[in-house]
Amino acid sequence: MSIPVFRPTLRRRDFNSVLGCLVSDAIGPGPLSQELAAELARYLGVAGGLCTATYSAALQWALDCLELEPGDAVIVPALAPASYAWALASRGLRLLTADVDPASGLLQRSEVERLLPEAPRALVLRYTLGFLPETDDLFTLGLPVLEDISQALGAGLGETRCGSLGQVSVLDLGPEGIITAGGGAAVFCKDRRALKSLRDAAERAPRDFQLPDLNAALALAQLKAVDHFLKARRTIAEAFSQAVGRSRQGTLSSPRESGWVPFSFPVLVKDSLKQTRQFALRKGVETHGAFLDSILAVEQAESVDAAEEAGSRPEEPEREARVPAAPGRSSPNARDLAGRCLLFPLYPALGKRDAQLIAKVLASLP
Repeated sequence: MSIPVFRPTLRRRDFNSVLGCLVSDAIGPGPLSQELAAELARYLGVAGGLCTATYSAALQWALDCLELEPGDAVIVPALAPASYAWALASRGLRLLTADVDPASGLLQRSEVERLLPEAPRALVLRYTLGFLPETDDLFTLGLPVLEDISQALGAGLGETRCGSLGQVSVLDLGPEGIITAGGGAAVFCKDRRALKSLRDAAERAPRDFQLPDLNAALALAQLKAVDHFLKARRTIAEAFSQAVGRSRQGTLSSPRESGWVPFSFPVLVKDSLKQTRQFALRKGVETHGAFLDSILAVEQAESVDAAEEAGSRPEEPEREARVPAAPGRSSPNARDLAGRCLLFPLYPALGKRDAQLIAKVLASLP
């Protein structure tokens, strides 16, 4: 049986927490969901937050907290999840797709400045694969910032935890997360004014938008072990970095040497992505394209579908390439990373034997 790319780290105390919820018959939205939001807000150092049943709902509520008007533009990295495009559209907002740093996949200040003539009213800072920008200069541009800490829970810029720097932040609590509720997400606000807007948005939403206590019970138990999880991730990442350094392949890296969180282990493939995946799978290690669910991937798929429907000839893509790109749509660095970056398993649930096997595979990649 091959080693999966993602696996939640579940312990006996997690099961006991969920079992206690089941015994009490309190499995719908209730006090445990509120407790989870409060504990996470305390951990991040923000005014407060709420838990939602889906990541998409969290994005919608976060946008509501920014007090944007229909037609306003928001800068989002091209490698951010496609859920952002849907959430923006649901609020009547314009998406400005931004390119990323080729070494880390992070949003760059220079790219935001390039898009300023389009009059953006906010920007999204997603900490790709747990990496952190070298400085916090994105917060000095005068634009409200939505932080996405889904892959960076526990990371910090200096003495301040990520998730408390922008006006609002979101955290995915799905099975692949650093901690998991088995699904759902959370939204956090830096100040009381934004928190009131968040609560107002939640009151207008259907009840099934709220995270059930059954899920919250799992995440509460996980949160108590988050420091242990982060330590294990960093230890594994260090061994994997040394291993891939002995191969001919590369990896992404965080501009900031400390404070970041290894969410997964990215490998930048020099030649054939398919060949690399097949090699790893023959050795018993599964891999996954790093950005298959990104805004960029959806845009590319839509472009291919449109070309096929139009019966485009082979020369048409070359003609289209000479047409000026729409604002924010030119993302060469993001396209390169999406086409070359593979994720290898990295999570605390990896046993010593599995971790050693993955390191051996990374060191011998073709």
